[in-house]
Amino acid sequence: MLPGYANMNNVTVQQAAQGIAVYLLKNVADAASKGIIIGYDGRHHSQEFARLSARVFALKGFKVFLFSQMCGTPFVPYGILKLKCSAGVMVTASHNPKEDNGYKVYGENGALIISPFDTEVSKAIEQNLQLWDLSKIDEDLIVDPLDMIRLRYVQQSVEKLCYHKETNPTTPLKGKIVYTAMHGVGGLYVNDVIGAFGLPLPHFVPSQCKPDPNFPTVTFPNPEETGALDIAMAEAEKIGATLVIATDPDADRLACAEKQHDGKWHVLTGNEIGVLVGEWLWSSFHQKHPEVKPQDTCMLSTAVSSGLLQRICKTEGIIYEETLTGFKWMGNALLKYLADGKHFLFAYEESIGYLCGDLSYDKDGMRTCAIMTECATELARKGKTLVQHLDEIHQKYGFFIANNKYYFCYDPNTMNKIFDEMRHGGKYVESIGRFKVTRIRDLTVGYDSGMPGNKPILPVSKSTQMITYFFENGCSATLRGSGTEPKLKYYIEIDGKYQDKEKITAELMEISHAILETCLRPDHFGLAKPNQ
Repeated sequence: MLPGYANMNNVTVQQAAQGIAVYLLKNVADAASKGIIIGYDGRHHSQEFARLSARVFALKGFKVFLFSQMCGTPFVPYGILKLKCSAGVMVTASHNPKEDNGYKVYGENGALIISPFDTEVSKAIEQNLQLWDLSKIDEDLIVDPLDMIRLRYVQQSVEKLCYHKETNPTTPLKGKIVYTAMHGVGGLYVNDVIGAFGLPLPHFVPSQCKPDPNFPTVTFPNPEETGALDIAMAEAEKIGATLVIATDPDADRLACAEKQHDGKWHVLTGNEIGVLVGEWLWSSFHQKHPEVKPQDTCMLSTAVSSGLLQRICKTEGIIYEETLTGFKWMGNALLKYLADGKHFLFAYEESIGYLCGDLSYDKDGMRTCAIMTECATELARKGKTLVQHLDEIHQKYGFFIANNKYYFCYDPNTMNKIFDEMRHGGKYVESIGRFKVTRIRDLTVGYDSGMPGNKPILPVSKSTQMITYFFENGCSATLRGSGTEPKLKYYIEIDGKYQDKEKITAELMEISHAILETCLRPDHFGLAKPNQ
């Protein structure tokens, strides 16, 4: 929390809530009686901001479902659907640094808001900056949904997503799983779901499983960061565990590491977890519901996620859709399939965000914890590790090898200059190094050389830099600026199909070097490299 209109504080939070309230009353039928659900994480001021928001909505006659204690972000989108609310707010900065606060807004459909909702809400906020008098509100309008949401969330997770409840208690991994909440809220809730699945509860990392807004044992409270799982892996070594599972501070993301037979730890990438969970959910669903045709099921992932999930879907006959990065796009995209009577199975983004089943429409690390544990359990019964099964998936569907990293870019003008130079005034490159470019997609300016009229299918955003190169050798490379952090990210993946893994890995590194030196030029532009 900092002063000023560009930061989150009591004034800007009240103004944000006022704008949302005005918009909902004007645009959503019976918005006040349907109510709004509000949750908050364990960061400094999150509870204060949530309670302030609740009073704003109560003043305008809204029924307010305000959680009585910190909760995981997944409870809010789930609660919207379960309580049939007109909207939802989650006060969280997710995995951002400890100094940050954040405010996530969900629509009546249970998904994060997108245009035109977001732009109309912004206008409503700007038109309602004068602070309302909150001294007199009807306190009876504010109720606590925690017990009901917690119970139904767990029950439905088991009903829809647990496939081996009878045998789960006898898992070969009993006593061999370590969990860390990264000083977030996950430690308060993940055992509910894991226990309901019939799985033995994991061993908690003592120093990291109680909520702490100062995040004392980690530099960044992000399970993706290099070294973020070191303490958990050390704890696993101490007790003889072989699997580490982590959620981020608001429990909507999940990370995983597995000890291999040679004693080394493998930290799974977001893409590796996504492929494992996606393949597990498909095979489990298909076995339980053989009467459902593959073409009546669907999965989604983002434009910067691995192409392997798409290959699985294409091979099996499952509907697949690619979206822009972020669950606000996937959450809204999947709704049309549900409306069409399709069975939604899974969606993921490579930044360790996973949505399993149709209980809600935003990423969820809590129920993915139980699903990942059940998957690992069934593989262990067959004497296999997660990594070994991942290799089996590659053998069946093809090798996709990726190089995904980032540079820090703190100056927006530098970011713009880098991408403007890549555009060459509209004359994009035809090759990078010795590698021929066959297609270019620029979702900042709305250009796609592979589409009719050079018009991209995916939405265009002038405020976000994003260019993708497609190469003749099956490689794709997306370069983009982060929407929430001062990072210039790159996602480079080669589709090696059924070629030699070592050969295509070497080719991936060669083309990666060419792309970085030709397009990003980190030394020239002074980009800071993290400890990767």
